[in-house]
Amino acid sequence: MAGPAIRASNIARVLSEDHDVTLASLAGSGTSPVDGRSVFGPEAITGNYDAAVVQGSVLLRHPDLAESSMPLAIDWFDPFHVEALHRGAGD
Repeated sequence: MAGPAIRASNIARVLSEDHDVTLASLAGSGTSPVDGRSVFGPEAITGNYDAAVVQGSVLLRHPDLAESSMPLAIDWFDPFHVEALHRGAGD
């Protein structure tokens, strides 16, 4: 599990103290080694939620999230988007 996934698991753990949380991954389903939480695959990303916290290339792969009226929080802790601008010139 790389740094961004560990960060996502920890964010989910903290938010789940006060909210129902679904942790979804573009990489597929499994179990989080951070707290044993179920991790759902990409099919869960476009579920019916009150809000979403996203990082990485989620919005590139699921532009419908950006176009929805659902509140989004973008986790830019590790803004690899800026580092990788040269790879996705049109993105």
